[in-house]
Amino acid sequence: MNRYSVNNNQNILIIVDHKHRDLPTLSLIGYHLEKYGHRITYSPTGFVMENFAEINPDVIIIPKPSYSYVNQMQWKLEGRKIIVIESEGNNQDKFFEYNIVVFPDLYIFWNDEVKSIYEKKFIKNNVNYMVKGFPRSDFFLEPLKHIFNKEKIKSSLGIKNENKILTIALSTQDSNFSNKRLEERKKRHNRKTKKSTNYYENIINRKKLKKITSEFLISASKKYGNKINFVIKPHPHESVLYWYDLLKKNKLKNCYLMVGKAINDLLAISDLHMAHNCCTTIPEAMMHGKKTIDLQTDQSPNLFSLEHLNIADYKVTTSKEILEILEIFLKKIDKKMNNKRIDEYVKKYFTVFNGKICKSYASSIDKFLRNPNNEKNNLNFTNRIKLKTFQFFLKLRNKAMFIRTAKNNKIVEEVNRP
Repeated sequence: MNRYSVNNNQNILIIVDHKHRDLPTLSLIGYHLEKYGHRITYSPTGFVMENFAEINPDVIIIPKPSYSYVNQMQWKLEGRKIIVIESEGNNQDKFFEYNIVVFPDLYIFWNDEVKSIYEKKFIKNNVNYMVKGFPRSDFFLEPLKHIFNKEKIKSSLGIKNENKILTIALSTQDSNFSNKRLEERKKRHNRKTKKSTNYYENIINRKKLKKITSEFLISASKKYGNKINFVIKPHPHESVLYWYDLLKKNKLKNCYLMVGKAINDLLAISDLHMAHNCCTTIPEAMMHGKKTIDLQTDQSPNLFSLEHLNIADYKVTTSKEILEILEIFLKKIDKKMNNKRIDEYVKKYFTVFNGKICKSYASSIDKFLRNPNNEKNNLNFTNRIKLKTFQFFLKLRNKAMFIRTAKNNKIVEEVNRP
């Protein structure tokens, strides 16, 4: 089915995985696509089908290849094009590969390292692909950097003093779930990945990180509460209630919870940044010129690549070690940043850092859509039969699962408390 001509402007639906993390970047890409004449609509992941018929997109941009196999199959069979703009394009796991069931028409990578994992399969399945860099970094440079005003952000959090600020980006997602919920998440994880580190080992690791971070905050607030502000930003997919309770029950002084903000807001107020297990916010903070602490556990080397684990200025595994770094930081005798290390890391994993990456994404997408060779999507006859068969059995499975769940369980909302 040929839905359109390459000479026409396209109706593009952009699906946003997490609005605070991804919407600024996708909005900028969408802005440039509109300047090329395309019509842009945005949707959160959970509401895509609510107005899909009314939007009737020619092209759907998704945040990862594992997004809703059922929807992707249907869109492909209807003749629509699928483009992947990765929301998390620099996976730090020791090994990781998506299970790609529906091959997109265009895939844009952050770096060559990840591209090399999928390149042979993409060539075989007629997928256009390219490396364009880390689009969020456009907001680290002017003129966009000034959007994140330090004093306004501090005021919104209720910070009224001039103390130095330790920012903490957390990564303890799923660690608060019940055993039943963890088993469901594990099955979902295994369906969406072809290769990955052990899910339960990751959960154990995250629980350790949560425990160490909690101990540190309680100790540091008592010892340095009059000298340092602590601003904590939970991961987009983890419990906010746990950290809210921790701060409230322990009456932690000068500890603030940042929710509903972009990571740029956090880094804009940071004097020293800490994160868990080589989180992307560590190189992001270093690109902002901030010193960094990477909190790891004894399991971290088994789960994450050493090249990512070694990027931060300081590596720690205990609350005591973090307190020692704070003491050094307050005395202003901490070591200088290793600019060469971060420059090499950015070149390898973020490709370019020039403030023009979102514009480059939009330009590449426009050229792809207007190329006569790409007038139809890349679904050939053989893959069409495979998708129709897979779609049929997937619908049967989902129907059976729904009936079984409705019969044996009441639908409840799991409260995110430990």
